Amino acid sequence: MCVIVPFAPGGVVDVMGRMLTQKLSEQIGMNFYIVILGAGGNIGTARAASSPKDGYAILITSSSFVVNPSLHAKVPYDPIDDSSPISIAAASPNILVVNPKEPVLTVIDLVEAINKAPEHYSFASAGVGTTPHLSGELFNCRQD
Repeated sequence: MCVIVPFAPGGVVDVMGRMLTQKLSEQIGMNFYIVILGAGGNIGTARAASSPKDGYAILITSSSFVVNPSLHAKVPYDPIDDSSPISIAAASPNILVVNPKEPVLTVIDLVEAINKAPEHYSFASAGVGTTPHLSGELFNCRQD
């Protein structure tokens, strides 16, 4: 069985995929192997979408599966017609954190601090188009 993980090795989806394939191999008694392809999930998802519909290819993906079609003019798959969901294996919420040394206790405090000294603050995410990145962009679009 081929398990397609459409992201770089070592990330959350890769680790989850490896854990799941190990358990599936043990429980089903078949060998599973992981294929890793990049481009923010698009290449691997396209490969899964074009695989024979025989149950021997499984895609383990993230929210990029449904987010990417709204971020790119064209993606090489249709998130509705090219797949059948099996299960939600994990959930990963987005959180907003600040250094505990900052005098910030609420989001309003953070907005005020950023407005006073924007050069003092930075933002990090897992990459362009990820839900943490998009959450940061939404925060950036806030109405003062």
